[in-house]
Amino acid sequence: MDSIEAYEAFSLMMQHRNFSAVARKMGIGQSTVSKHIAALEKEFQVQLFVRNTRRVSPTIEANRLNEQVEHLLDALKTVRATASGQAPDVDGQLKLSMPADFGRATIMPLVPEFAAEHPSLSLKITMVDGSGNRSFDNSDLAITTAPAQSNVSLIKRTLKTYPLYVLASAEYLATHGEPSSPLDLESRDVMAPSDFGAEAVDFDSDEGRQRIAVNQRIEIDDVPTIYDFAKRGLVIAILPSWIAGEELAAGTMKRILSDYYLPPVEAAVVYPPTSFLAPRTRLFIDFLVARLSEK
Repeated sequence: MDSIEAYEAFSLMMQHRNFSAVARKMGIGQSTVSKHIAALEKEFQVQLFVRNTRRVSPTIEANRLNEQVEHLLDALKTVRATASGQAPDVDGQLKLSMPADFGRATIMPLVPEFAAEHPSLSLKITMVDGSGNRSFDNSDLAITTAPAQSNVSLIKRTLKTYPLYVLASAEYLATHGEPSSPLDLESRDVMAPSDFGAEAVDFDSDEGRQRIAVNQRIEIDDVPTIYDFAKRGLVIAILPSWIAGEELAAGTMKRILSDYYLPPVEAAVVYPPTSFLAPRTRLFIDFLVARLSEK
């Protein structure tokens, strides 16, 4: 068995889930791909893929092996490139997850540029609800806007911090008037995601700190839904700045209490501890840090 070619076949099978697609990608026969997978299964004494007439699905054992196989192949590419005095090619598939609202507003507009710069690299992106939903079962890294959890062993790199805004629609302000201090919010209908400390919120200013209790009659941990309530003139919303750019520019939404400052929201990439970070993963993280710092 050509071990390296077998591992390459396994890696491509994890990406494409199709024997003929892997054969075309590798320039070998479909039967050879099948033999490579069978040889690995025999060597490891586990079934790696479940095959039927309609689809190929990786087993739990295949998912467990996949990260280590990717590290092996990436390390081999680096060794080969170093030996030839060249930079290693960045290819393969990068799998990442991100909060849907933050991803749509800030990350996805950057993806076409990254993809154009690295045509041999593919991305598999999963949008998740909320700010703290992160799973590495099928992802290389996750983008999060949730507060750090000290009991979770993860490596984190900050992308950017975003201010929290107090937002109200022009319709709401015309009907209810504009609050002049944070304490006025205690008598208003206010919504804020629980991840951002909605029960008690500290407002800082040159005159000191005011802590207010947010009495939410409707609680939901979803930024777009809260923003929709605010746009409809139903509530005042406390939300991160990335959500409201277009409406603030158009004047249909207004940032109020702008002389007061709330604790910012940190956007970060997180990934499990590893002694070897794949070049494509490192490249994407560096790209995001550089681009977001320009905005």
